[in-house]
Amino acid sequence: MDVRRDQAIPSVAEAILKALPLPALLLGERGEVLGANRLWQMGGPAKAPEPGVLEPAVRRALQQGEPVLLEQPRVQITPLEAPGLAVAVFAEAPQPPAWPGERYARAEQAAGAFAYAWELCEGRLHYSPNLAQVTGYAPEELPPGPEGWYALIHPDDLGPVRKRLEARGPFALEYRLRHKDGRYRWLLDRGEVRRGAEGPALGVVGYCLDVSAAKEAQQFLERTRRQVIQVLDSVGDAFFVLDTAWRFTYLNRAAERLLGRKCPQLIGKNLWEEFPHLRQTAIYQNFLWARDSGGSVAFEALYMPLRRWFEVRAYPDPQGLAAYFHDIHDRKEAEEALRISEERYRELSESQKRFVNDAAHELRAPLTAIQGNLDLLVEFPQMPEQDRAEALRETHREARRLARLVNDMLALARGDAGRTVHKRWVRLEEVVASAWAKARSLAKGHRLELAPVPPLEIHADPDRLEQLLLILLDNALKYTPPPGRVRLEVEAGQEVRVRVADEGIGIAPEDLPHVFERFWRADPARSRDADGTGLGLSIARWIVEQHGGRVWLESELGRGTTVTVHLPVA
Repeated sequence: MDVRRDQAIPSVAEAILKALPLPALLLGERGEVLGANRLWQMGGPAKAPEPGVLEPAVRRALQQGEPVLLEQPRVQITPLEAPGLAVAVFAEAPQPPAWPGERYARAEQAAGAFAYAWELCEGRLHYSPNLAQVTGYAPEELPPGPEGWYALIHPDDLGPVRKRLEARGPFALEYRLRHKDGRYRWLLDRGEVRRGAEGPALGVVGYCLDVSAAKEAQQFLERTRRQVIQVLDSVGDAFFVLDTAWRFTYLNRAAERLLGRKCPQLIGKNLWEEFPHLRQTAIYQNFLWARDSGGSVAFEALYMPLRRWFEVRAYPDPQGLAAYFHDIHDRKEAEEALRISEERYRELSESQKRFVNDAAHELRAPLTAIQGNLDLLVEFPQMPEQDRAEALRETHREARRLARLVNDMLALARGDAGRTVHKRWVRLEEVVASAWAKARSLAKGHRLELAPVPPLEIHADPDRLEQLLLILLDNALKYTPPPGRVRLEVEAGQEVRVRVADEGIGIAPEDLPHVFERFWRADPARSRDADGTGLGLSIARWIVEQHGGRVWLESELGRGTTVTVHLPVA
């Protein structure tokens, strides 16, 4: 009997019919077919039983109000609440779908894929012939029902696979399936879940593609990426990557320290917007050149936030630019120190040459005078007593001058060799009193003035401190004609301030920068007459520097000179 299409089917009956998980027919009270569900239409029994076969069972079910089971055909007839209607549910499942032909099978084989259709209401799973190539199993070797398939899935992936039945519409999953050889293979499972009217899943259709090679390649790339990141994070040099819009895509830990930001704070941010000060540096210009020219660039730059020098390299590519910062600050400081040392060495070398030449010149004068007078005394033993006495006095004077010169040169040589002063706690007023007493014996009609000296204990070398005062007082007396005044003032505070002022001949402004140079004289002739060695102020400066102080001169021609010394107390 054909299914009748012109009968009005109650909506409740239609809903029940659609929800049934087996092939079913809606029957009238005489056994006539009023409707069929989708499973019947997909492949149920070839045709509906004759009304005469089902009519007695339908009448009995309607009269008793209870289901009636028939063995041939195997069907259960259940009465509905709607008058004169019953549902016949058949145990025979729809026929398996016919798979596509040979061309489709070859396409599956070439792609490493197989198709499947699960009929969940019957617990039957149907697979295309290419199942064996992908999984190693023939369809008949797989356990029946979905649980058999689930048993082959890796336990870590099983949860999402089970949940796909909750999906509505298409789905796509990747999971590992145990091959017949015992190894797991990665499958890409794409399909769609069929549902009944009230929502339960009736079946699943789809295909599985073997993506093991792609997955292994992806995992290899991921492992490589992690290893590269681990290596980059372990190096001490900063490294970061920018895209074509100058946005950060990666920073290693050294780059985080360099820029003062963590990676999550900078990813996706524009370099020049986050660090606008870089636009005024060589980094900006060289990065632009690298991007525009497509060539790598290497340069040195001072990164001001850290005040350190870096060797910077930039490597452009179509995706952006990679930057590498190598800290060379210690090297730059060493190079600068070496440059300064070389300059200092050249200066010292030139100074040494000048010193040797000047020393030879200065020593020659007293030696020549001594030798000349001695030659006279030897060659003319009968010379007048007055001339003889004058020759001896000049010899004595030049010998004393030579001794002073040698002593001064020896003091400077010891200073050049790194010899230091020997400090101890001393009373300042006692050192000043001793130096002042010796200076009084050098005065020849000068007016000497000593301002009151405050009582103070300082950490200094008393012998060198006394030598410093004597040098300054002796210089003032030598270049101050009598009865000129020489005044010594000593003040105490956070540091000791010493001033020696005279009313002497003074020093021209152009000569002031040279007064502490060895053997330098503004007026060599007058200096020699003043019995000086030309080393006094050089020794004075060395003593002051050894005590951590400062010394300078202020002078005016014809009006005198003031020497000022500042020394620390401790």
